[in-house]
Amino acid sequence: MVLTALAGETSALLPARWMYGELDRVAHVLYPLEEMYIVFPRAIEILPGASGRVECEGKTVAVSTGADDPLNYSDSEGIINLRFEKTLLPKGKDYTLVLEASSVRAANDHSLVNGTVRIDFTVPANLGKGRWDIKETGRVEKASTIWIYWGYETEAKGNPVMTLSREGEKVADFPVHVGWDWNLGQAYVDFGKEMKFEDGVRYSLELAAGSVCSLYRDDIVNETETLDFIGSCVDTPEFPRMYLVGFNIDRENDVLESVVFRFDDLNVTFGEDPHAYLVNSETGEVVKEGDMRVDIQSNCFSFIIEFNQKLEPESGYTFSFSEGSFVWTGETPKFSPAFNTHFNSSTAGIETSLAEEAGVDAPLYDLFGRRVSRPVKGTVYLKAGRKIVF
Repeated sequence: MVLTALAGETSALLPARWMYGELDRVAHVLYPLEEMYIVFPRAIEILPGASGRVECEGKTVAVSTGADDPLNYSDSEGIINLRFEKTLLPKGKDYTLVLEASSVRAANDHSLVNGTVRIDFTVPANLGKGRWDIKETGRVEKASTIWIYWGYETEAKGNPVMTLSREGEKVADFPVHVGWDWNLGQAYVDFGKEMKFEDGVRYSLELAAGSVCSLYRDDIVNETETLDFIGSCVDTPEFPRMYLVGFNIDRENDVLESVVFRFDDLNVTFGEDPHAYLVNSETGEVVKEGDMRVDIQSNCFSFIIEFNQKLEPESGYTFSFSEGSFVWTGETPKFSPAFNTHFNSSTAGIETSLAEEAGVDAPLYDLFGRRVSRPVKGTVYLKAGRKIVF
């Protein structure tokens, strides 16, 4: 703050603070320009012609439209409130509030009149660097939420999400809740459950730029925020097991049309770049890359691989899924390992080898694809891709 005394005066009425705090620091102002008040350490009177202005880069960008009657608290404090046409000052710039000389005087000593008062402030370009609630160790065992804070009151822009990645590979997007407390903005990612993070594994959370804005002007937003941390949970489950449900074969033409697999877990979904291949087991040549799509089922993640590939007689083939084709976003975020299962081109060979691969503990399904927990004796079910009579 710079204060200039009136000409001929040996003393002047000095302000104590203003609406954004102490005068010895440059305040960050995110409110629209509408009013600016300055506090003096004694009761005051407003003088005729009292006025103020706002300068930027040496030029006047706003002039007050008037001043309210003084607000005095006995003789210990007096406030002048300057009114302005409501406007948003351009962000990312430095400003100065100027209270013109001879705008106020002390109520009980008319010889004390203010000189020119200059108070510097800035309108930030963005919300600045956020502060995460993760401890300095950078290690996380488990969490259901992770928070980030800013020094300004905030609200959401649209429906923000945070992206969780594991060892550089995207796991999933999770919803973000945004709010504020007095002079504090806050947002937290909601995993929907307590999530465990594997010991020694690298994770990251990213909040995209423009996901959160100031409560008072939506053009002041966050920059991209990234949190890197290491997991520390040693008790984590394995990736859910995949089961064969069934396959479709054009028996007359020896064409493998499609294969259906499922995970009995709703927390499984496709990874960022899933691939399924049909490979010639003898040569290692990729015969066909399948087209994978979700097969809507209840209480499971079921998917179909479309091949529509003619099979050579008496040849060996392999179904192959690339590593990370599936993501589990359950208790511990994980990527699926590479998967291979072999079969012979004869119809019987397919049925036998795939059933063996799926395992004897494969679950039962009715003919509509619904999992059965209490089978009825004498009823036909699907198990490991085959019809059986229980």
